[in-house]
Amino acid sequence: MEILTLTKRTGKGNFFESNENKYWLRPVDRDYPGRAKKPEYYLSKIIGKETKFISGFFPTKNENVFSYDVKNQIGMKQFMIAQFLDAGKKIILRKK
Repeated sequence: MEILTLTKRTGKGNFFESNENKYWLRPVDRDYPGRAKKPEYYLSKIIGKETKFISGFFPTKNENVFSYDVKNQIGMKQFMIAQFLDAGKKIILRKK
């Protein structure tokens, strides 16, 4: 589990930090024609001056909870949950 804390809001997205990492959460800016489920947000990790895309956040039936997936150390998809707290000032990232 990792807890991200909001550090800055901008027009292009929000920036978060945890103890070791920095992240950029931004709204999806394109259409996904023909897809039933579409992501609402993209999460990227900030490494120096570069960003590395992590995953899209997909809405769930629970308010303020999104699902996403990442590849684990052996290359298999691992399903995760992102829960927004304190009006979006914190995000908890954890395994599903």
